[in-house]
Amino acid sequence: MHRALRIDEVLQIIFSHFSPDPRDSHVGDEEFENQPKMLFDLGAEITRAITSLSYLTSLYYRYPHFPLDAVVHISQSRCLSEAALYLDTCNQDAPLSPAWGGFPALTNLWLDFRLNVANCIGAATFVQRLSGVRLTRLVIYIQAPTHGDEFGQLVSAVGHLKRLQVCEIWFDRSRGSGHLSFDGTALAPLYSLTDMRDFDLGCVPIVFSPHAVRALTRAWGRLERFDLYNVQQHCYMSLESLAFFAENCPSLSELSLKVSPVAGAWRCDPNVRVSASRVTYLYLQDSVIDPHAREQVMAYLAKMFPLANTKHIFPESEE
Repeated sequence: MHRALRIDEVLQIIFSHFSPDPRDSHVGDEEFENQPKMLFDLGAEITRAITSLSYLTSLYYRYPHFPLDAVVHISQSRCLSEAALYLDTCNQDAPLSPAWGGFPALTNLWLDFRLNVANCIGAATFVQRLSGVRLTRLVIYIQAPTHGDEFGQLVSAVGHLKRLQVCEIWFDRSRGSGHLSFDGTALAPLYSLTDMRDFDLGCVPIVFSPHAVRALTRAWGRLERFDLYNVQQHCYMSLESLAFFAENCPSLSELSLKVSPVAGAWRCDPNVRVSASRVTYLYLQDSVIDPHAREQVMAYLAKMFPLANTKHIFPESEE
């Protein structure tokens, strides 16, 4: 009889032998997170448990020390469609194994590289060696790169996943990104992913020129949601660039970003026509908008996105 098991079922069996209270049949996230050495010591047991599962369809292992042999084994599965994994020093070389299978059946993948010493380079290697035949959703958490070209390598690796529709890349906000800042054209390798529907960049310091925004929106004409999540980082585009979303992304419903003036001036064409944009939620985050231009800016946005519920968190300096 074929049965698809979740990883938490397997780990409960393993950890039942180590529970401080034998009556406790449930092992929660807190117990795993507080026992990294235990997870490391149980590597052989975890590997045996995973390699015994031939019909695993989903695996959520959001803890460190997932054994390399277990990663290689599940990479060969033709049943596994969803997975969440931490990639660290224990398993970061899995894609280099001769037995690496590339995860041919995956449609949904969540990867956390924040414990990976190789950081962006290791992430790029892992992503580059994914099959990508069916993968439509990819979420990556990662430390901020120490060199600008590392982010470029990661973006280029993601660019080969031609079926991707949902992509999220998040920098670790607790570590910041140092002095690094990226130009919007750094995302150009992703423009070949013409079926992109939902795109998030979290805590990535990136600035988009109007040219970069035009190229992005023309490439991603099926975009439904776009979010540049900003936490005390330079991550914005000019107000006038938003027109490209209204013109080129007819299915867009949610837009979240930080806007800026051009050369200190808020350019709002008074003759702009009401667009046919379907955006229903526009989040300007904590954009610093000149109080004297605020009414003009909002009137301009009302024409650009006539159906939108617009939200703006005023920075403390403006209150």
